[in-house]
Amino acid sequence: PELDASPHFIEKEKQLIINLSANYLLSDFLGLLNEASADVGDTNINAENFAEWVCLIHRNVITSRAAKDVLKEIWATGKDPSQVIREKDLVRVEDIGEIEKVAEKIIKENQEAVSDYKKGKIASLQFLVGQVMKETRGKANPKTVSDILKQLLK
Repeated sequence: PELDASPHFIEKEKQLIINLSANYLLSDFLGLLNEASADVGDTNINAENFAEWVCLIHRNVITSRAAKDVLKEIWATGKDPSQVIREKDLVRVEDIGEIEKVAEKIIKENQEAVSDYKKGKIASLQFLVGQVMKETRGKANPKTVSDILKQLLK
């Protein structure tokens, strides 16, 4: 399939990245600044690393949960985001088979939550999703996990 390189598409993508950058800058980055009582110039995070980090999030290389861990590591060490992701093995898990195995394990270990879900307690599904996310160290897509659990619990 051809990539859509129309001006409208490019402008839309730029706007998405700008919004993503602003959201993370105003929440996570400022949170770290406030926590450390630091000024922007006192950090190990430079504009290039921040931009790379946002692009990795935008391209779904890492989950938003992993993104927070990566940002904290960049803050502490000044390493490149890609280096942190490799060293800490934080690349998003997209292998459906791997996620299914983890989901099956969680289902076996949490029969009470499974029973509650089958009785209509939707919050139990969120609990199970959380357990799978914990087991995958936040590397799976929560929507994918939810869909797999729903399928397995039919």
